Amino acid sequence: MPVIEVRAAQVTHPTGDPKFSVMQPFPAGISEKDADPFLMCDEFGPSVSSGVETHPDKFPVAWHPHMGMDIMTYMREGYGRHADSLGNRETFQGPGFQWISVGSGIEHAEGGGTPKGETQHGFQIWLNVPKKHKADDPEYGTVDERLLPVFELEEGAGQARLLAGPYHGQAGAFRTKQSVQMIDFEILPGSAVCHSVPEEMNTVLVYCYKGQCRVGAEGKVLPAQHVARLDANRTADRSLLLEASAKDGASCLLFAGKRINESIAWHGPFVATDKKELMLAFRAYQDGKFPPKRVPWDYRKASAKPE
Repeated sequence: MPVIEVRAAQVTHPTGDPKFSVMQPFPAGISEKDADPFLMCDEFGPSVSSGVETHPDKFPVAWHPHMGMDIMTYMREGYGRHADSLGNRETFQGPGFQWISVGSGIEHAEGGGTPKGETQHGFQIWLNVPKKHKADDPEYGTVDERLLPVFELEEGAGQARLLAGPYHGQAGAFRTKQSVQMIDFEILPGSAVCHSVPEEMNTVLVYCYKGQCRVGAEGKVLPAQHVARLDANRTADRSLLLEASAKDGASCLLFAGKRINESIAWHGPFVATDKKELMLAFRAYQDGKFPPKRVPWDYRKASAKPE
């Protein structure tokens, strides 16, 4: 599978707070058009936690809405912490993730779950969904380490952790509305892995978040915090080759998916297919009518939740 381009991830500030920055391979590196169906990937950390937030109603990433996408928050290290308009309040340990099939809309807050002095490192990934699913009722779940299939790579090359889609007869736990495959590869120094991408998936991205590897038929160098886009439109070329550097090895996230090829009207946390839908969503939020599906109590207050 040949490489189309290699781009550097960019530093962004998703919450608007200049003190909180992430590395963003897409859309800052690869546009949402070229990454279809993947909208966004933010890598946060690794960093040392300043401590657990003890107040049940306070979150470092304050309450905010989402509409028209699927979301995964994948913790490699540390603890994720979350509350939402469906009444969920959970803390989960990495390696593990939470997923939200947002549909018609949710509001949530997150962060503040990792004990002081411990490392926190993870990714938040946004996945577009077809128009027919943008008004679905929202769903939520958490997946701990026991439910994440881990495979030993051939010839002791490392391991692969399956997050979404099919791999060696198993299915990843991220319940998405669009056909995707997401795998976290940890490749030992000097080792290589040859992965076969499912035929229906015509978008392939590889984000190297640690170490360095060579990727694709040409052996293009993929340094840390860089993303490669490969040509996945050829039915005969379905193999993806990743070869880790002899010095540091490589840790890479694979994003493979079937393109939706629908128009996108996207602003901030709302994703629609046209400007009219987008404006209606913002108006509903301003009028206090968003999200349309929510629990009947004040979900922003832990004390309001019925026993």
